[in-house]
Amino acid sequence: MSLLEQFIKEKVEHYNEPSRMGTPKGEPIGFSRRKYAAAVACISDKYMYEIADQFNVNYKVLRNWHIETRFQAETDRAAIEGAEFISKWINENIERCQTIEDCRNLIFLHFIDIDEYGDDLKLHLREKLHPLLEEDGIVPRKNIKNIKKKHRKIGERIQEASDSQTTLSYYYGSVHYVLGYSLRALFISFLRSALRVNKSVQENFKDLLGEIEILLRNKAMVEKYFNDPTATGREEEIAAYFRSDFVHHEQMVEILMIK
Repeated sequence: MSLLEQFIKEKVEHYNEPSRMGTPKGEPIGFSRRKYAAAVACISDKYMYEIADQFNVNYKVLRNWHIETRFQAETDRAAIEGAEFISKWINENIERCQTIEDCRNLIFLHFIDIDEYGDDLKLHLREKLHPLLEEDGIVPRKNIKNIKKKHRKIGERIQEASDSQTTLSYYYGSVHYVLGYSLRALFISFLRSALRVNKSVQENFKDLLGEIEILLRNKAMVEKYFNDPTATGREEEIAAYFRSDFVHHEQMVEILMIK
């Protein structure tokens, strides 16, 4: 279950539906459970007919609710509380991002529907997470041009290397360069991107994690080569593979640069 789904579920489950009993005639009472659930669900960017289907509400009825001041106020309140709920969870669990699998679970389980967050929820989340989203050490924004330029230069050197040993040395340098960003930092970059752009970033980061796995596997191969003097005879084969594979790392750097 995603964090957004969990928040909505808990809000609805803990809601005490008011009773008309004891309320003077003509005075408004609180929302029914179904109406309250719909108001909370409107913090997402789902289409109104999807929310109506989700809570078994007539679409036309929901449209009428949606223009009510009290309904809108309830949705606004839920967006603030949702941002508090999600930001608290992130701050308590961010250090769990230690492995590729951890990062995958965070992005594709807890935040699988982050592209459906409504604008107000995103706004409040950016405010709550501001120190985290802007901390040093994340995939840089200020020096993006220099990073891309340096990485491209490494790629050119790999292509132009006159021998296998030089190719492997350059490749090893590029691997360490890209892997200089911790998985924690990449996850924060994912959040920063997803909360600022109105398009899907899930696929980009799915590709990114796959590329990092390739880098880690290749890094181990290169380290084995450099640390084992007897590992001769395959230098050209390995170097040729890295020359052809470097294009993937160029694409990965483009993904890293999402703002």
